[in-house]
Amino acid sequence: MIQNQIDPYIRVCMKAWLLCESAIHNELKKKTPCENLLQACGDCGRSCFTLVSQLASEQPYDTGFKVWDCLLYCRQCAEACEAFGSNEEDYILCKEACDSCAGYLKEIVPFYLN
Repeated sequence: MIQNQIDPYIRVCMKAWLLCESAIHNELKKKTPCENLLQACGDCGRSCFTLVSQLASEQPYDTGFKVWDCLLYCRQCAEACEAFGSNEEDYILCKEACDSCAGYLKEIVPFYLN
């Protein structure tokens, strides 16, 4: 029962992670990659993957802080993608996925931080 309630959060975080990885890959192909964008997408991708692992394992240890970190990193990544790569599809998709992930996580932050 609980896993069914968590599944949408796992899916949205996995999507954000995959699109962050795609944005990083795209950025690394450039002659002069944007370090700010690489940092934001890297932090977001790692935090999303960590949170997915935590939620999937159903281990309550420290989950609240991981949810909070992921929400913040997703917001920062979305802002970076909008600022540095607004005209490229990979960055637009990454921004949308990270905005969506942050929106979903905002719903459960109070639950996990209590």
